[in-house]
Amino acid sequence: MNIQNPKPVSFKSLWDAGYTNLIPVSRVGGCIQPGSSLQPEGMGKAPAKLTRQNTWVGMGGWQNHQATQEDIAAWDTWQANIGMQMGAQTVALDVDILDEALAKQAKDIVLSRKLAQRSSSLGRSPPRR
Repeated sequence: MNIQNPKPVSFKSLWDAGYTNLIPVSRVGGCIQPGSSLQPEGMGKAPAKLTRQNTWVGMGGWQNHQATQEDIAAWDTWQANIGMQMGAQTVALDVDILDEALAKQAKDIVLSRKLAQRSSSLGRSPPRR
């Protein structure tokens, strides 16, 4: 995938590609439901559900939630960030390296040591700070 012009990724496109261990993640800048376990620093990172009041609440039990096609359809309408449950079948390594030569070296190390079967990115390059 071209990192500079990534294709839009949706819950449905990932589901259709065989990734069924999906969970919704709150949007950055979303409103938190009063009394929710969700904290401002968790927005954009924490598993969450969108309420009928258009506010976010923490998603209790997300570790064991089995997504359904109905979930996937709803989550896409929420414009939620996409999360994946990690475990025996799915393992991820997130390495944000801005230097292209170092990024290639890190990728080669991961692949040569069989720490991953393949390497790809669905997102944009990390933001420069």
